[in-house]
Amino acid sequence: MKSAILFSLLTVTCFLYSNAQSVSPATDGLFRLYSDSASLTRDAAPMVADFNNRVNRIRPEPDFNVGFIVYTTPAMVYYAPKSKNVVTSLYHELTDDHKAFFNTYSDNEEDARLFFAVFFNGFYIAHELGHGLVAAYSLSDPEAMYREEYDVNMIAMNYWNSVGKADELEKCYKFAKAFLAKVPDPVPQGTEDRIAWFNEHYWELGPQPEKYGYFQFSQFVDIYENQKRVHIDEYLETYISQLEERAKQKINTNEE
Repeated sequence: MKSAILFSLLTVTCFLYSNAQSVSPATDGLFRLYSDSASLTRDAAPMVADFNNRVNRIRPEPDFNVGFIVYTTPAMVYYAPKSKNVVTSLYHELTDDHKAFFNTYSDNEEDARLFFAVFFNGFYIAHELGHGLVAAYSLSDPEAMYREEYDVNMIAMNYWNSVGKADELEKCYKFAKAFLAKVPDPVPQGTEDRIAWFNEHYWELGPQPEKYGYFQFSQFVDIYENQKRVHIDEYLETYISQLEERAKQKINTNEE
């Protein structure tokens, strides 16, 4: 009887510990508007460290150690390969044109700020960490970015879902759907291969938020609606194995 009770207590304790590990530390903060870089950095740091640790538990080599800084630019959020940092922005420091973009596709000023916050101070932090992971294997291909963008959106979706941010992902989804309902498809009518078109025009689309946003939010909606959620540790295990195989193929191709 005592053994059975002890076993039950241990089972519950392990479950609670495992559940806490999967939800913490990324459940606090983020996906909200920030008025200063220190607060955003404070809230993002545990999440970035958590992502780094998950990758390194799966593959200790090469050591994956991406940082995080706040530096507002027209790009709003990106991965900087030289410094190995995810770089994001503050809404109040955006240019008037960028603020107008969010206002145009929101019902009011409050929604415009939230639209920015849930993506650029939330979802896209994990997205850019995904770019960092691809870069760690030297597999970023500037001529085939559609695949990488989709892959890192998958990483971000599964990461945030795994750490208890399903409600925040739903907010992102609603903003993305509302945006797509208002923005025309940038791909010329009659184009047979949409992915090839995106890859060809990727670097032109970046400075055009409506056109680039159409692709990013289309990918988000497709993943949200059609892709099964996978725990981030399982997903990273599979994805890292794929990266390793692609890296080997790249080496073999270069040696031929």
